[in-house]
Amino acid sequence: MVTLKDVAAKAGVSPSTASGALRRLSYVRPETAERVLKAAQDLNYSTNVSARALRSGRTGILSLVIPTVDIPFYGRLVTAMEASIERHGYQLIIQQTRFEADRERQLIAQSDDTLSEGMFLLAAKTDSREVARLAGDHPTVMFEDYSTDIVIDSVNAPSTGGIDRAIRHLVGRGRTRICVAGATIPLHAMADVSSSRARYERARSAVNAFDELGISGDCGAIDCDWGANGGTDVGHRIADTATGRSNDGRPKGLRYDAVCCMNDDIALGVLRGLADRGVRVPEDVAVTGFDGIPQGEWSVPSLTTIALDYEGMAETAVAMMLRKFGDNPVSMPQRVIAGFRLIERGSTAVSQ
Repeated sequence: MVTLKDVAAKAGVSPSTASGALRRLSYVRPETAERVLKAAQDLNYSTNVSARALRSGRTGILSLVIPTVDIPFYGRLVTAMEASIERHGYQLIIQQTRFEADRERQLIAQSDDTLSEGMFLLAAKTDSREVARLAGDHPTVMFEDYSTDIVIDSVNAPSTGGIDRAIRHLVGRGRTRICVAGATIPLHAMADVSSSRARYERARSAVNAFDELGISGDCGAIDCDWGANGGTDVGHRIADTATGRSNDGRPKGLRYDAVCCMNDDIALGVLRGLADRGVRVPEDVAVTGFDGIPQGEWSVPSLTTIALDYEGMAETAVAMMLRKFGDNPVSMPQRVIAGFRLIERGSTAVSQ
């Protein structure tokens, strides 16, 4: 089967230049583009790319490479991305990496050999410098890139501001013994920061908030998988810190009076785990989440959460991508932090 590399070799150019020529991108000289198009036609590359791409250089297709659609955060992002991309006249191809490092790297490396004009990427295993190397000149916008150096345009969740807001909300409710669920404190105890960037950033925000509020000595963390099962285990472990029970059966001497969860899935599990052990929310322990998934509205009690602006994240990412297709693309990569709002619900209500 003829590939883009075959076309590039016949035309005497690099694969990235061949890709740009087929897309009619402005940086490719007209004579080079003509040579690439002739090579593609001679090799019958139209059966691999589509006649439309050969005629106009545009397929109208963008790709989103993401770990999975089964986790609510990713699902909400996919929905927002589809809506935004369709408003701009494009179609979206979704590819799941299943959290597999080799598959993730393969999809990134092959992005220039597909019908996609540009790639949106949420990388779970590959840092941005490696992404830039693998993707080459293929237009790329990342989500959740917490690398120190900004080498690719990216849109991030408000990990720092969101967690800080949640903790200050809990303290405003009179809670001072706060457990961070889904992270490790001290921070240096995290085994592999690069593979869990959001986890590290959110934990760091919590530590900073504890220090600023003067409550670090009474706070802590319980690490767990970022899912409901992990949260349920955290709920059980917190309940088991009780030193006894009052006459009405309420737990006494709990180590923590609040739980700040790294995402809503964990928080929903914590609610279940505490309920299993007879710990009341919010009377005994208050709970906050992060993401703003719909399920939190229907839990018992309903979940106080940091709700992300998914639509804003999508629109920003798409705008970044479309600028790459213009005559004057922005040369310096940018990182934009998405907006958020605190939704106060029953899990942090003031006890009567």
